[in-house]
Amino acid sequence: MPVKNSAVGKTWERTNGADGHRPLFQVTCRFCTSPMVLRHSLIWLDEASQNSPHGTANLVCYKCPRCDSIQRFDVQDEPEYLGKVVEFRKGRLLFVPDMEDWERDEEIKKQLSALGYF
Repeated sequence: MPVKNSAVGKTWERTNGADGHRPLFQVTCRFCTSPMVLRHSLIWLDEASQNSPHGTANLVCYKCPRCDSIQRFDVQDEPEYLGKVVEFRKGRLLFVPDMEDWERDEEIKKQLSALGYF
C-alpha cells in the first residue's frame, strides 16, 4: 500500500541497501552551509507506528562536520520495503555508516583523530 505524502521518488530515493534511502538533493547545514554527512538512520517500523505521526519511516540523521549541527529527516515508506532494509542490516533497526565512510571527509577525520579513533 503506497504511503500517503511520501517523499520517496520526489526528494529521496530507495537504495535497496542498509542505508535505506539517499537524498536527491545536497544536504547542507542551515547554519554554516557546509555539506553534511550521514550520521545514522533508524527504521521506525512497528505496529504502533502505523498510527504515529511518522507512519513507517526511515529516520535519517545528518551531521555537519564543521559546526556539529544535526538534521533529521523522516522518510516515510512502505512497511514491506522498510522490512527489507532491516534484513539488509542483518536484523538491526539502527544503521551507522562504516568508519571508512567518515574517513573520506578531512574535517571528520581530523575530529576523530583528536578523539583517538585514528
